Amino acid sequence: MTPPEAPEPGVDGDKGVDGVTGAPAATLSGEASWWAHLRAALALVWLLSCVVAAIPDLDRAKATANWKDPRVIDELSVWAEALGQEPTAFVATLKMIAERGAAIRGVIMTPFKPILKATGIRQSWVVFIAGTRQADRFEVTGHHVDGRAERLYLRGDDTAQWRARLIEGSRFRNATFLAAWPDKRGRRHRASVCHILATRAFDDDKTIDAVTCAFLRRRNVKPGEGPVPTEKRVYETTVTWAALQASQATRAP
Repeated sequence: MTPPEAPEPGVDGDKGVDGVTGAPAATLSGEASWWAHLRAALALVWLLSCVVAAIPDLDRAKATANWKDPRVIDELSVWAEALGQEPTAFVATLKMIAERGAAIRGVIMTPFKPILKATGIRQSWVVFIAGTRQADRFEVTGHHVDGRAERLYLRGDDTAQWRARLIEGSRFRNATFLAAWPDKRGRRHRASVCHILATRAFDDDKTIDAVTCAFLRRRNVKPGEGPVPTEKRVYETTVTWAALQASQATRAP
């Protein structure tokens, strides 16, 4: 004789009910399907909101000062010449496109703003007004007890790549740029960045008794504009071994 088919786990094969709750199996299946569809719909709405929020925000085109930025004027002049356009007319066309684009984005964003706010997505993509004409580099110098200064690290210098993996990591590199800001937060990052590097330098080389962290900046020049300008120090912070030991002793319980 052929044995009867076994009922599904948790379901009474004769009565078609859930063996634990006693509810009809078909009802449970329908409820699960309804909830799965609702979750999928909510996920799709949220995903669509993120896609819409990623549309570049052209609101900055409304600011007249942005169009008067020397970098913008220079860059648009190059593009106008390359495309065979009259510069003034070319800029006027771009302004019109930017203003209309910002208006269209605003209309599209309206129904999604409550969703983005409720889910904590507040930062939209912003288009830079122009490419930077500045080149920035981070530098670390170790000062030895015999008075000798040694460049430990300099961005782009193959001969000075101490702790490059740490310094050029995305999080640490971001901190070095934030340290260049001329405000209280910049000064806080400045002290923290140099403190971390000084601690590692003192551990790596016992003859180093001070570490200087500096942020260098110069203006990029185009071909034919003349010599490359000298780098200027946006900030410079020094941490000595003695100061580090004193701060650690103060923090000790």
